[in-house]
Amino acid sequence: MTEARRVTPWLAEGASVPQQQVIRDFATSRAKALKDIKDRLPTHRRAGMPRWKKKREARPSLNYTRRGFRLDDGRLHLAAGIVLT
Repeated sequence: MTEARRVTPWLAEGASVPQQQVIRDFATSRAKALKDIKDRLPTHRRAGMPRWKKKREARPSLNYTRRGFRLDDGRLHLAAGIVLT
């Protein structure tokens, strides 16, 4: 991830925490799908392989972890540039 952010300018513009969350969530869901296949679960009980969200058909989602926010001057700064009072 660090190398990709260093080489790719548009990737470096965004916050690293949401990008790490996407990678972590993708790895978790893929591991679950592969485990279900390996365990030979029936198809209707298996977790499917992760798919891309379509921009206009999915709600935005973030996981707010311990490192995903900070308090500064009475305002809560969340990942992805969200600021709350």
